[in-house]
Amino acid sequence: MKLTSLILLLIVEMAWGVDQADVGDALKRAIAKSLPEQAIIQVRHIYLPNFVTACAHPQLLNAQLPVGRVSFECEGKGRSGRYQAAGTADVLVEAPIAVASRVIQHGEALGPNNIALEIRSLGPHILSGFFASWESITGRRAKGVVAKGAVIGISQSEVPKLVQQGQMVEMIYDRPNLMISARMKALQSGEENQWIRVENARSHKTLMARVVAPSTVSLR
Repeated sequence: MKLTSLILLLIVEMAWGVDQADVGDALKRAIAKSLPEQAIIQVRHIYLPNFVTACAHPQLLNAQLPVGRVSFECEGKGRSGRYQAAGTADVLVEAPIAVASRVIQHGEALGPNNIALEIRSLGPHILSGFFASWESITGRRAKGVVAKGAVIGISQSEVPKLVQQGQMVEMIYDRPNLMISARMKALQSGEENQWIRVENARSHKTLMARVVAPSTVSLR
């Protein structure tokens, strides 16, 4: 009798299922936290085990941007008690990202004169990367020739180096009531605030210094 009741209870819980619209809305809210405000999110093909009758507070398990097939887990309470369940869903996201508004030549500064933020599907650009705001692309330059209409990926842009390897730079050491400067040779190229190795041309002593301006490094 007890076994029959347990089987009937399981069948009832399986028949109840879970409201997929509610799960989809909860997933959208969780996904939106890692995306631009203007992102358009669609959640499809939600899969959860049949015994799940509620899915509260779904937690995304994907370490990277939640696009494509994503995994999540949630908790609920059924007639058999509390449970944790894992599920999957297909997520489509469209958002404004940086696109070349014309052909961009190598070394050109990226900005409003050659870049537009256009709504694109993010899925095809997860591996190559993208820029979703003006702030994220400001100060970068084109790396190679970029075709009109192309999404600007991480490999197609770079932050200009303020110091080039082999260049003679001024190294400064600035403290209250004391400033020392010396000519050094850069052993590495560096961007602003990047620490690089520099060498004293006379003693050949090597130090680590921070790039602070074009052709200038600091010991602090």
